[in-house]
Amino acid sequence: MTLDELMERNVILHCLSTEMKLAYLVQFSDGDDPYNVRKYPLLVVSQKCYSRYVYIVQLDDFIKYCDTLDVASRRIIWMSHSVRCGSTLWGQIFNSLPDWGVVSESMFAVHTLLHERSFGDLATYGASAEFGELVMAGFKFHISRFTNGQSVLFKVALLDHYVLPHIYRYFTDITVFHAYRNVLPSARSWYNSIIAKEEKALPVDYAYNRILNPNSRNEYLVSEIFALYTQRLATSIEAVNVLRPKGLFEWYIFLWCSKNSTVRISERNGIEVKCLRYECLLENKEKYIRKLFQYLDIYNEWVSTAVKATDQDSQSGIFLSHSERQANMKWKRTEEAVKRANQILSGLGYPGVDSDFKFENTL
Repeated sequence: MTLDELMERNVILHCLSTEMKLAYLVQFSDGDDPYNVRKYPLLVVSQKCYSRYVYIVQLDDFIKYCDTLDVASRRIIWMSHSVRCGSTLWGQIFNSLPDWGVVSESMFAVHTLLHERSFGDLATYGASAEFGELVMAGFKFHISRFTNGQSVLFKVALLDHYVLPHIYRYFTDITVFHAYRNVLPSARSWYNSIIAKEEKALPVDYAYNRILNPNSRNEYLVSEIFALYTQRLATSIEAVNVLRPKGLFEWYIFLWCSKNSTVRISERNGIEVKCLRYECLLENKEKYIRKLFQYLDIYNEWVSTAVKATDQDSQSGIFLSHSERQANMKWKRTEEAVKRANQILSGLGYPGVDSDFKFENTL
């Protein structure tokens, strides 16, 4: 079966392997929209759980096919984000608009970067022309699946600072956002989301390996994940090692710092970033959405549709849903936990755990 014939089917990109020189595509049921963020909040989860078939294509053929796709003029929003900050809700807001498509948490670039290279080689490979070619092929393929010429929002969670420069150079109409939330409610929500009621944390590789690629040969340890995120921070490794998280809540504090460093990394690369603050959205949804739409020149008539999209649990149907989290253990505040969290935050250039944090370039 040729790629042109495959395109007639309901297929999306799963991952690319430079080692095997293969591209893996997965097919959903006919009539089922894998890009429906309401039904499938996280594409990386849904393509593992709900796809019916896997198609394997020679990587060179896949890249050649993607080179023929003319999508450079499409309007693109790139949205990085921290943890538990309403990013999926933003995806569902844009998914409710008739002229927009959303790619929510496709991890093909992460597969390529993490599962093909050692942690120590990430920066070099991430900046390489080879990686850039793979990234562009994958994103062009995703965009091409929106066949009516829609604008596309890419919501990305991991290693975005390696991917964004390649994307930014290609598209003529791209806006970069970063979604975030105050550190304490963000970290507390993430902690409560993945700590099971019997007081056992889900394995680290559940979130950082198997959810990305269940067939991976690699099992990444906490120390390796720590090293990965350390590379994002504008701080020496020696200084960060002093602040190495000793428990799960401390780990989430560190994760919050690391993922929010996307803003300063992008700005150092000459990329303008506008920030979306979850607290601002909660304060007045209609007002904040209207403000965003005015910034993007989206018709005001769609504001009510967008507000309605916020009425339901954005993570419904997966392990992060409200109903799932109700059965989990809740974080208990202690003086020692707050002290350690503040040490990490201060050491990485952020205000204390109880602060009302706001980026200067927040909408």
